[in-house]
Amino acid sequence: MPDEVQVTSIQNTTNTHVEIQAQSRSYAQLGYLTTNIKVSGVLLNVISTAGQQDNGIITIKIEGDLP
Repeated sequence: MPDEVQVTSIQNTTNTHVEIQAQSRSYAQLGYLTTNIKVSGVLLNVISTAGQQDNGIITIKIEGDLP
């Protein structure tokens, strides 16, 4: 987990589908988190939103399926 990223929500929306809300001041740190989730196999079929910025805080949603 990158130091500059805060996970604000983790939800199991269906039997194996998970949605993670995360925020940071850095797009790079959020990208690192998303890539790490993909490469390490924490979730499969990972997709993420482009991110929305508000007052310098970028929020994204990462979602995927449990292995």
